[in-house]
Amino acid sequence: HLISQLKRRIKMYQCISVSHVDPAKVERILEAARVLAKETRSQHGNLSYNVVKPEGRDDNLIVTERWETKEDFLGHVANADKEGDMVFEFGKLMGECSIAEAELYPSEVLI
Repeated sequence: HLISQLKRRIKMYQCISVSHVDPAKVERILEAARVLAKETRSQHGNLSYNVVKPEGRDDNLIVTERWETKEDFLGHVANADKEGDMVFEFGKLMGECSIAEAELYPSEVLI
């Protein structure tokens, strides 16, 4: 049982995005992020969804998502290119509030 749990964890998938935002618009972003986080955390395969702000960096927000599989993550973003989708709408807001292009790091968790 323990071995199967460890194997499942090795196949975990995550996505980290680093956004460079206008500090005056952070609260607006966080309001939308709370809604997206609540919905995302209830989706199949989601292990965590967090938004963090590095200490001393009012112009950065980092989103960390962990998923059981890459397929679960891809299901989450399957309609991210369609207006009305929650991921699309959040991305649109982030674009409006950003001062530079976001960095996106989708990754398979190895250890």
